[in-house]
Amino acid sequence: LYAGVQLWGWHLPGLGGTEVEINPFAWQLLFVLGAWFGRRALQQGRAIGVHLPLVLAAAAVLVVGGWMRAVDHGLIRGPAFDFDWIMLKQDLAWPRLLHALAVAYIAVVLFHRREVALRHFPAQALAAVGRNSLQVFCVGLFLSYGAATAYRLHPDWRLWLELPLIVGGGAALLAFAVVSERRHRAGAAKPSGAEPANTI
Repeated sequence: LYAGVQLWGWHLPGLGGTEVEINPFAWQLLFVLGAWFGRRALQQGRAIGVHLPLVLAAAAVLVVGGWMRAVDHGLIRGPAFDFDWIMLKQDLAWPRLLHALAVAYIAVVLFHRREVALRHFPAQALAAVGRNSLQVFCVGLFLSYGAATAYRLHPDWRLWLELPLIVGGGAALLAFAVVSERRHRAGAAKPSGAEPANTI
């Protein structure tokens, strides 16, 4: 399905002759990979090991991605090349997928001692994001719309807006996940026979 999207432009038709924007034929690959790695983690204790060739390849992908972004923003000189056609989000273009997998693998390398790493707040907050991923994703949609609106209203400020919006948005998503996690735990700690405070 993923290859069909990338090679032949397969899309899921939507209402009124449109297409589903976030193409499920492409994005299902991430969910399949997540399920596969999750199964490996449950069965073998690790989703993937630390291998030097993979570390170097992932680091190279991140360096190239950073270079492409810097050229795109005019921070450094580079080829006058339109990167958008290979970075299509709706079809999960292969450079975007490769970059996401590289970031995930570098995170695995940095936190390979999971039982130690998860004692600290940043890792605990990221774990909370994972456990509340659907809610975090939904909040992220609103933040993304807000950022797009800011860019549209102030196109000349885009370079200066991007870093604060990314950092602020990331912090907001982490805070939302942590609060959601605490509320869930507080609700789970209530006695099972307790009546709700207000029923209709």
